[in-house]
Amino acid sequence: MNNVNAQTTNLTQLHSHAAPSALAKCRTLAEVISEVNDARNGKWDATLNAGELILDHSLCLPDGIRLSDNAVKSLARLTDVPSTVTSWCIDRGYEKQVADFIGDRLKEIAREDQRTSRPPTRYFARFGRSDSGEAYCRGMFTGSYGVLDNHDALSVVSRAFEQADLKDVVARRLFHNGDDLSVSLLVPDYAVTLPDSEYGVGIEIGNSEVDGPFCVNGFVYRAMCGNGMLLGVREGTEYSRRHVGRIDLDDVVVGVKLAVLDVLTLGRESIKTHADAWNVRIQNPKRLIAHLGKSGRLSREQTSAWMKGYDSTIEEPRSPEETLGAVLNGLTFAAKGAAPWERRAMESEAGRLLAPSIGLALGDLARRWADLEERAREVKSEEVERIAAL
Repeated sequence: MNNVNAQTTNLTQLHSHAAPSALAKCRTLAEVISEVNDARNGKWDATLNAGELILDHSLCLPDGIRLSDNAVKSLARLTDVPSTVTSWCIDRGYEKQVADFIGDRLKEIAREDQRTSRPPTRYFARFGRSDSGEAYCRGMFTGSYGVLDNHDALSVVSRAFEQADLKDVVARRLFHNGDDLSVSLLVPDYAVTLPDSEYGVGIEIGNSEVDGPFCVNGFVYRAMCGNGMLLGVREGTEYSRRHVGRIDLDDVVVGVKLAVLDVLTLGRESIKTHADAWNVRIQNPKRLIAHLGKSGRLSREQTSAWMKGYDSTIEEPRSPEETLGAVLNGLTFAAKGAAPWERRAMESEAGRLLAPSIGLALGDLARRWADLEERAREVKSEEVERIAAL
């Protein structure tokens, strides 16, 4: 498994149906933690008042430090300038107008502070350095921003595992650009062999140092195609913490540990239901996908990708067509090609669809999905064809 050390040999059993290229992308958790820790170099935070945030017409601070697109949008939100206006202007080269809008509002805030004799409004700013060494501002927040950096997020999750479990945990699907983190952790002791593939249970971690909460979800992993289905479907199986106020890492560890324990139990139940899903017949899979995409508020492009994911699924060995298993796997297959946060949303939708079926006997599972297929009859064939052709 290339860069996975001897401690993770149990994972080779989980991956006996997986492609070697997928195995090569696996990492030890220790390696990932070390890499994310190294990315802390060159980052710093500062607290600034309104007058120190006046931008020039190239969207730089008074000291010449430029703002990232995310920082400009976050500063706009703090000053009540609509983010849609900001994005529209920047996309069309109207940086001067954006700087003027934000600057006028910051001056108003400073004058109001002075008029009311209250302390200057303070803002929390996060900085970093690009690969070329250039300093830039990564994000702007109110003074109540709660710091939970990516290395802390990984540390919290590692502390939530029992030491006996941690030595075999392996990381895959790592995305880390210095600001945003997304990574899947596999727990080999929870591998299950089924006729179509090996399955595993794992933990998905998501965090952003400049946008979005810290989230921990359980997922079910299918080794053959590398798909994951997030299982944040009942109280306790998902932990989420917004970056607000003082964040006590010990309290976060307790919440994450409870979620991890519940996920490991639910994961095995979910795998059994997923196995039964390959025995549930679906008469018109793409019409059902069109209906589920609409009811799940997926975009037409995402629904089209789901249909293409279904086609890819049924080309695999041991993945029979016109089955519920192939329909669900099509959505998680499509999610692999999406950006990390979009992928998370699509994999969560797959888990939401499966959730009411967990624990049902095969006959009850078939009847439930037959009812959903009946509702899907309202989708016209022409609409299905249009979506599939996108």
